[in-house]
Amino acid sequence: MSAPQHWAQIGEAGFLGGMRALVWVNRVFGRTLFRIALYPVLGYFFLVRGSARRASLDYLRRLQARHRLFDREPGPCMAWRHFLSFAEALLDKVLAMGGAYTLADVDLVGQDAVLPLLAARRGAVMLTAHVGNLEVCQALAELQPGLKLNILMHLRNATKFNRLLDRQRLAHVRVLAVDEITPGTAVDLQARIEAGEMLVIAADRPTPGSARRVHHAPFLGAPAPFPQGPFILASLLRCPVFAVWCTRRGTRFRIDFELLAGRLERQRGAPANGLGPAIEAYAASLERQCVAAPLQWFNFHDFWANPQVISPAGPDEPRRVA
Repeated sequence: MSAPQHWAQIGEAGFLGGMRALVWVNRVFGRTLFRIALYPVLGYFFLVRGSARRASLDYLRRLQARHRLFDREPGPCMAWRHFLSFAEALLDKVLAMGGAYTLADVDLVGQDAVLPLLAARRGAVMLTAHVGNLEVCQALAELQPGLKLNILMHLRNATKFNRLLDRQRLAHVRVLAVDEITPGTAVDLQARIEAGEMLVIAADRPTPGSARRVHHAPFLGAPAPFPQGPFILASLLRCPVFAVWCTRRGTRFRIDFELLAGRLERQRGAPANGLGPAIEAYAASLERQCVAAPLQWFNFHDFWANPQVISPAGPDEPRRVA
């Protein structure tokens, strides 16, 4: 059996015109017909993208074994619902960036720990994951006076989808590719933190260049590799660190803020530079979100695989939007 493929080597499934067409269907005919138009497209990818389907089932079965959320053992039907949830989240991303959602559509939890920072013009690091819909948070940044977000993203395997969002980028949101981080970038981020801006970064995927800098934290009953990089960066910026999540709950969204540390301190000679407890707290927070919204964690690759033994992408490997 070949080694698992790194998530960053999995490209986009579909093409920009198809995405735009589905967005147009939703705008003209509504969400019900959007779903009907989506089924044959999504059904094709569900059938031919075996690795993504297997990864979905692996995640759902680990979730079931750990928390017993479902009436029966997850099978292909549950994986199909997981794919559908992902597709609808893509639509929500586009709608959110187009201003379709307002604060009236959102329930905020834990914001009392963040509001004093905004009032005092103090910045913070917000660690998130590929769960739910971060774009709703980005859109709401336009509605919150004094809030500016800097989003660190791995853009290489989602260039087409991000091109669709680029037409609706927001004035108070700055997107920075992860592989552009340099010492100069770190200095710039420090200045932005000191100016009271927020840095948002997904901390659930090691990048190809950081395979050796991971900490294996308990997640859904087994150790999983979480990148140290976001936590190292947070420790260098010497500011509060939060976990932030945005998930759809029925017709509404819920944004959760959870303080992980007032400030992270690295320790020489300690495992993961002493950042292990913060990484494990983050993993535990992520697991709680998976329990609350089980079909909204979108990592369709072998998440528990050792990132140091991944294989390069082959010509017939699955391609999808990150």
